Amino acid sequence: MSKNSITYHIGDIHGRSDLATALVRHLEEDAYARDAQPVFSFLGDLVDRGHDSKGSIQCVIDTLAKWPGSVLHLGNHDDWFLDALETGGEFMDAESWIVNGGLATVTSYTEDFTMDSLREIRESYPEHVDLLRKARLRSFSGPFIAVHAGINPGLALEQQSRREFLWIRSAFLEYVSPDMRPVIHGHTIMGKLPVVTENRVSIDTGAFHTDRLTCFAVDHDRQSFRFIQTHEDGLIGEIEPARLDRGYGTLLDRIPALYDEFAQKEPSP
Repeated sequence: MSKNSITYHIGDIHGRSDLATALVRHLEEDAYARDAQPVFSFLGDLVDRGHDSKGSIQCVIDTLAKWPGSVLHLGNHDDWFLDALETGGEFMDAESWIVNGGLATVTSYTEDFTMDSLREIRESYPEHVDLLRKARLRSFSGPFIAVHAGINPGLALEQQSRREFLWIRSAFLEYVSPDMRPVIHGHTIMGKLPVVTENRVSIDTGAFHTDRLTCFAVDHDRQSFRFIQTHEDGLIGEIEPARLDRGYGTLLDRIPALYDEFAQKEPSP
């Protein structure tokens, strides 16, 4: 008989390989203690800002190889890095990328930042480039959609653009409705606690400066949800999210209904 699985959705790492490595190890132990198979869902932005983007990418490569069914969703910072590697830094948003963490990413691989550095990284770490090339824009997890930034509520999923999955903010965050399929996402820092509304689970807690990397753990068989987070004192444990009631309660108040309404309508990835 196959084991039950737990899906661990992990927010924006942003170069904090120390937090990512510690959290993955803790979650593997968590799954073992529950006699479950871990499945990891990284929500993107592995790179930029923190001190070890190289190690963050390697942590994800190793985790995906170890645990079948695990996925990486492409983040906007990952996309910037991929553009830089594939164009030698000659792409439209290159200046924005450099000042928003790109310098830290390149210097995690090499001492100097030059266009030759980008070529050397591409040639020396083909598995890192391949990881980003193959990253998903979205995936489905029970009643949820998992993406990096969010979705445009005014468009069908098949009409969403790459930019919306990677960059959207206010049009998604400010949309209030219990009828939308709920979204698990990162991209927009919520503060030190993840935020749950009636239609989204927001788990970017600014790991690169708060030391808090957040996981949303979902056991679909038991229809149970937990939040697990690193902490600046080095501890890792379960936390309570901030519940933002915008007039409809939160999705945590209607868990069985979520599965009844959405789990049987899973679109193709």
